[in-house]
Amino acid sequence: MKNNVLLYDEKAELMAPSLIWYELGSVFSKMQMPKEKSEENFAEFQEQIQMGIIKIIHPSLELINKADEIANMDTQGQGYISSFDATFHALALLKNAIFMTADEKHIRKVQKIKELSDSIQFLGNFHNERGMDKARVG
Repeated sequence: MKNNVLLYDEKAELMAPSLIWYELGSVFSKMQMPKEKSEENFAEFQEQIQMGIIKIIHPSLELINKADEIANMDTQGQGYISSFDATFHALALLKNAIFMTADEKHIRKVQKIKELSDSIQFLGNFHNERGMDKARVG
């Protein structure tokens, strides 16, 4: 499943850009998730936000400019970095956090760009390194 998940900093604070709602919708559509299940997942995600478990970061000029810079980086033939992926990655850099993702294509695109490769973690590796047995979003 391709999705940009969340970011975490040293205090394990979970945060995501506000476009995560659209990213989740895209993932649910690609999974052909039934409408009732999508609605349930959106409601649970909203509850996590309201409880302060996940912090939603709204766009700022700084975030938009950093995302644009990332989207225009040379991936050495690995394809372009989408604005969605660039926004998640920009947030991680600006918050001195780690971008956790299950998107192996994005990881491949940034692996040779030191500024980006140092700030990303494959979600499967994150959970394995911390002894967690399954990933859960929203």
